[in-house]
Amino acid sequence: MWDSTGARGGLGAKFARAVVSEINGFGVIPGVRPSSRIDPLGIERNATVYINADDDWTTDSNLAVKDKKGNPQLYGKEGKPSEINHGNVTPTLKEEKTKAFRHGGVTLEYATQTTVLSLPALRRLQFPIDGKITPERNLAAQTVLAALALVAITSADRDGYDLRSRCMLDGPKVPFEFLTAGVATPQEISFDQATTLLSDAVEAARKQGLPWSTEPFVLKPKIKLQDLIIKSRQAKSTTPEEE
Repeated sequence: MWDSTGARGGLGAKFARAVVSEINGFGVIPGVRPSSRIDPLGIERNATVYINADDDWTTDSNLAVKDKKGNPQLYGKEGKPSEINHGNVTPTLKEEKTKAFRHGGVTLEYATQTTVLSLPALRRLQFPIDGKITPERNLAAQTVLAALALVAITSADRDGYDLRSRCMLDGPKVPFEFLTAGVATPQEISFDQATTLLSDAVEAARKQGLPWSTEPFVLKPKIKLQDLIIKSRQAKSTTPEEE
């Protein structure tokens, strides 16, 4: 993960992924259909976005930095919501680079799904408390993350993969394999076993002084994102009643 839309863009804090899940298709036949994206917040392209003094975005032109002519400086090239990963994508049948009419999904004879949990990636993570690091605490936290990944993997396998409309993946369950020194050792683990493992790992981590919240973590939009949604709806409205 990294905060790609933050003030520092791709230069901020980064964490390498420890879980990778891939679905590979075989016997592929390209299809033709329009490619589009509908913004879940309904933000339209005519809502203008500016850049502020913190190199962040704002919808308030009064808070925007000024260009050489004294005008509010647009965020990106044109100040469109797409510059901050918002807005719709116009449907098209052509691929942007090749201009070929192939951007329409595919039909497969069959597909395989593979998930890899990288323990070396977890071992790179450290968990200091008051600036102090201990091997026992690191191991406890890394174990929690590994158990949490196993819960996610077994949960998805139990519920099935509903990828999109008319596209589902299901098949026989395949055991895990523990890979070390070029040797694969089969390991059986169910969703219930994974949840028990996670519960035990959390308890061990707590004994090392690490916190674990049991309350839901509620995310709230920033005021500027609320303003962007409001201004987008206002720009789209055509009658006083709609506004």
